[in-house]
Amino acid sequence: HTYSGHETEITCLDFDQTGKSAATGSMDCTARIWDVESGQSIHTLIGHRDEVVTLGHDRHSNHLITGSFDCSIKLWDCRSGKIVRTMKGHKGGISSTKFNFLGTQVVTGSLDGTAKVWDLASGKCIFTVGTKNDEVFSVDCNLVGTMIATGSANGLCHVYDQRNGEDMATLTGHRGEISRICFNPQGNKLLTAGSDSNCRIWDAATGRCEQLLEGHRDEVFSATFNYNGDMILSGSKDNTARIW
Repeated sequence: HTYSGHETEITCLDFDQTGKSAATGSMDCTARIWDVESGQSIHTLIGHRDEVVTLGHDRHSNHLITGSFDCSIKLWDCRSGKIVRTMKGHKGGISSTKFNFLGTQVVTGSLDGTAKVWDLASGKCIFTVGTKNDEVFSVDCNLVGTMIATGSANGLCHVYDQRNGEDMATLTGHRGEISRICFNPQGNKLLTAGSDSNCRIWDAATGRCEQLLEGHRDEVFSATFNYNGDMILSGSKDNTARIW
């Protein structure tokens, strides 16, 4: 199918856990939920005042989180397409969002240089991390609920205790901004991708770099572990994807 309906560029997308629906975010300030089999738009999610640049489903496929350059985060009911709540507090555009495994919290990264952990039941910010020295481009939290991480334009990745925001480790080694970070399924390794054309695998608890993945000839925009955590897929501005 070809999904048509957005008025301008699509910036982000995500399947739900059932694989029966997908969500897209756009520079037209909306997100849409689609029926995968028919290709029909189920809901148009209207509420943001600027482009939607990040979104994701919870593991139960009940809710969708969206983040926008209007500095807000919105939680949506996937069945009705209605806003459950709006969370505000960042002073810059939202660059990255991630549900925790239970779907009770969401981590957000912002161009204001901070990341926040939000309680979705109340919509309140639990804690804020970051120095505000440089934009946060990517956030993630591990599946066991012990750590969150941020990757920033200054080339640093920070790992924090998800329970209280304590800074556990600072990962240094990239020679440029970090475009994407990702925990492995086991929750103890962290993958980073950067503008220096490299990916790195780190021990998340200690901050020690365990492996340098060299081969791309330009910025690596995206990287992820497979389901078992024993393979990595990376995509680069050099027009190639690599499996490691």
